[in-house]
Amino acid sequence: MRASSYSFFRLLLLLLLQQRVWGAMHWSLLRILTDDLLEKTDRAKLVGNYKAPTMPTNDYLIDPSCDEDQDDETCQAAKANRRSVFPRKEDDDEGPLVCLAFLSCCGRTDLLQSTMQAVIHHMEHDEPEVLKRRYEIAWLDNGSPHEKQEHISSTFQVDHALPMPRNMGLAWGMNALMFDMCTAPYILLLEEDWLYMDGAVADHNIRRKHAIANALALLESKPVDPETKRPIKGVFLRTESNIVKTGRGVVPHATLGSDDNSDDEYTVDNLEYRISCMKFPDNGHIFGAFTNGAGLYERDALIHQVGRMYGEPGDVFSDLAVEGNYCFRVGLQFCASRINMDPTIPECDFDNNPHVPPTCAAVFAHIGGGRGTRPARRIHMKCPDDAWNFYGTPWFDQIPKEECSKHIGTIWKQLLLNEEFQRINDENNEAVFAREQEQRKKMLSLADLFEPKSSDPEEFRRYYGAHDAQYASMTDDEIRSFPTKLRKMALSEHQLPGFWDILGRPLGVEFETPYSDDL
Repeated sequence: MRASSYSFFRLLLLLLLQQRVWGAMHWSLLRILTDDLLEKTDRAKLVGNYKAPTMPTNDYLIDPSCDEDQDDETCQAAKANRRSVFPRKEDDDEGPLVCLAFLSCCGRTDLLQSTMQAVIHHMEHDEPEVLKRRYEIAWLDNGSPHEKQEHISSTFQVDHALPMPRNMGLAWGMNALMFDMCTAPYILLLEEDWLYMDGAVADHNIRRKHAIANALALLESKPVDPETKRPIKGVFLRTESNIVKTGRGVVPHATLGSDDNSDDEYTVDNLEYRISCMKFPDNGHIFGAFTNGAGLYERDALIHQVGRMYGEPGDVFSDLAVEGNYCFRVGLQFCASRINMDPTIPECDFDNNPHVPPTCAAVFAHIGGGRGTRPARRIHMKCPDDAWNFYGTPWFDQIPKEECSKHIGTIWKQLLLNEEFQRINDENNEAVFAREQEQRKKMLSLADLFEPKSSDPEEFRRYYGAHDAQYASMTDDEIRSFPTKLRKMALSEHQLPGFWDILGRPLGVEFETPYSDDL
């Protein structure tokens, strides 16, 4: 093809996309777009042209433990959960209240499958009736292999789906979900690896069953932090490693749902919450008001008062600072909150226990330990520069910059660095994965071993307590349920303790990242 013809074809594509004359298109057409076109095309118009609901034709999930060379029939796992309302009617007077937003990338659709399956089951079986009918799902995949994208789109009922042919980066994906795909007033960010905490890892009490409804009811009450005077616009629903004593608030009577139909309302009295605000510069921390997952936020506040995330293709920005920068900008204007999910457990006393367990305010836990898609430790970063966390604010000009930031590569080039890190990271963590799998096998064997004597707690304590003191102190109920709990945890996709930290980084593994010279 002659250069002039190529330029004309590229210009024609760009004009068609900008004018939106093609209407709804099949996702395969995205694959003819070059990086240059993807960068220059307006994100909102591209998403508007290509996002579409999925039309599931496959009832079964794929068992992630199957080998790649096994056929689908052999590897069929559980049936995919179906939604009570799908698709939503466009003329429905009661639109969705919350958007469950998923951002996957880099082939990690096995994690997405688990995350999506669990939260749909939770919404359909645990949350109150008003939410069962009034939630939507948005999913954007950043460049996973086509067959993996196809499996998700053919298996789950998604209102707004967009499988991109290449990785557009964290910022582009998050902005697309928040600005262009979700329509509900609230958004629950789950990425692809925040798994609902079932009975295998947490007490499945009424607080967790109604966690999303309670979080929405809390935000609907328009709370404000009395100390900073900042509105509270978010609720953390994730495992946390640094829960400390913070300000306390109570909503005497919170309501969610229709004002005209009492049968369609959800109410909760004396809803207690803890306030989480960014305290920069007092403590030097930029986090406290926002997280990519798992957190629920008021969309309008993020869109109109904070704006987009920086780090889209075409931006001069550090991809490593996308979340940190947004956390800082959100924290300048708003606060977030936490709800105690285990208020009857003494260890979860936020006021008197300085070491609150990370699960006390959690509904979702991080999975996929050791499979990070970008560096989380400075030692693995090619150009770590904290100054980028303050970009777009008056603080940025006051902070010295690292020399490497003066020559920072394009977002496309930085995404190639992330791919290199992911490959190196996977290789170095193989041994940890193997040890964790071996531990799961041992847990299943122990469950079989304990089963016969678990029906007689006295005999269990006498026999096993002689070998290990922890068994001698177990209650009757704990003994009877012990084999079942062991099996649940062994078969669960939640991470086993002792192998990964709270951020999914392997314990006791150190390695360097010898990036290619041309990256």
